[in-house]
Amino acid sequence: MVFSFHEYISLNEDKKEISFVAKDLERQNYISKYEALRNQVNPHFLFNTINSIFVLIHKNQDLASDSLAKFSELLRYQLYHCNEPMITLAKEVEYLENFIELETLRHDTQNLDLQIHLDKTGMGSYGIAPFLLIPFVENAFKHISHFKNQRNRINVGFELKENTLHFSVTNSRTMLQVATEPIKNSGIGLANVERRLELRYPNKHFLEIKQEDQMYSVKLKVQLETINQMQAKIA
Repeated sequence: MVFSFHEYISLNEDKKEISFVAKDLERQNYISKYEALRNQVNPHFLFNTINSIFVLIHKNQDLASDSLAKFSELLRYQLYHCNEPMITLAKEVEYLENFIELETLRHDTQNLDLQIHLDKTGMGSYGIAPFLLIPFVENAFKHISHFKNQRNRINVGFELKENTLHFSVTNSRTMLQVATEPIKNSGIGLANVERRLELRYPNKHFLEIKQEDQMYSVKLKVQLETINQMQAKIA
């Protein structure tokens, strides 16, 4: 079949238009999937936090009051930042610290060994998808061991090397937990964040979740973009 020059140009233009429409549909599909996953975070987080404060009210009303104050800060974060596609890494870590403080209020700190290693160098220059880190820390507090004669441990590590975030969380578990709670049974929170990582950071993240003896561990590496790089894409 022989095409004239004008027919050839017309066919190429049609192919380009079809390709553009296909990419636009793919982008819209990605956005709808990602927003649906992100919107699941709010009720999941609210349910767990409200339940924690409810338990604390019956134990210590003063601590419950402090918890409500922290809770209001977290809600403010959700209202003003959760719906943004990206926030500064510094803001995400600030939220993470508030959440940890809230969780420690309802735990027996005398028997809790909580180690937090946060290197905040350069965090203000990079952006990250909101609520990406919190499910891992939330899971550690939820499934921590309840030893009576030894310390229950949670370690949180956070470091930015060049443009790569290195994030780790470990928590102690009893042998009964290891036997009765399979590692894949991580609930809505972790399943949600794994899918969000696949959508938002394809081929730009490494996630390892495993059980070692009586320790549950998470290691996450994510390649991030600077605020300037993200703004240049929007412009």
